[in-house]
Amino acid sequence: MKRTRSVYFAAALLALSLVSFGQAPPETVRILPPGVPVAPPAPQVPPGSVVAPQLTESQINDLTACIALYPDALLAEMLPASTSVEEVTYADRWVEQHPGAEESAMASLPVDASVKFLMHYPTVLKMLAEHVDWTQSLGMAFAYQRPQVMGSVQQWRATAVASGHLFSTPQQDVLKQGAVILIQPPAQAKVLYVPTYDPAVVYLKPTGGRPVANAITFGTDGIALTLVQNDLDWRVQEVHVPHTDPQHGSGARVVFEPSGLRPGAPYPARVLTPQQDRKVLMLGH
Repeated sequence: MKRTRSVYFAAALLALSLVSFGQAPPETVRILPPGVPVAPPAPQVPPGSVVAPQLTESQINDLTACIALYPDALLAEMLPASTSVEEVTYADRWVEQHPGAEESAMASLPVDASVKFLMHYPTVLKMLAEHVDWTQSLGMAFAYQRPQVMGSVQQWRATAVASGHLFSTPQQDVLKQGAVILIQPPAQAKVLYVPTYDPAVVYLKPTGGRPVANAITFGTDGIALTLVQNDLDWRVQEVHVPHTDPQHGSGARVVFEPSGLRPGAPYPARVLTPQQDRKVLMLGH
């Protein structure tokens, strides 16, 4: 008993001496039986910060189904614009109140460049403005779960190709680069066309083995390619935008970071999915 007490006393003196010399006692690690995995430490969240909520894969797929077959250049503008819902609704009202406005008048508006781009195609801008819950959910997912959003777009495109409904046309080139499916304007095109399709049709394999005729259609009007500013980089699953600092030169690009979202802001209580809102599904019909 005296020996045991002596050992405890010596250990206490050692710990006290370490503290007195400014050293913390060694970390205590629980020894587990062989084969029992050690749980990683919980991530440290700074005080006052809010962890962004996460949508499931199914929820993200619902959000992207109605836009996944849009050309890359249009998605590169729509996804950043969806992070600034208030600017989208403001721009939509402005376009309605100023039909045929000059480019110089649009350029001076206090909205993001991606929103200004969509002002040249009021139908797309109107879709984002009229379905605020859907737009905000898409913007939050793009801001906080960007790889999942980009991956969802690619999954839908692969599904549409497999169903026989997505292919190259005079309005667009559908290209495959490794595992990535690109949707781009033809080489000599000067206009970006926006497709119209029903996800309830275009992603399903036809029962008779033959694809549905005209499952994807195009209007006669489009967006001038000279107005496109952003681009999608599928390798790193990011959107690149022009650098705002003139010191980096006119061709400098940076990864888009949303400025219209409040960090940690919650998703809307109600998320409009394509299955719930036919107006989103049937854009242009």
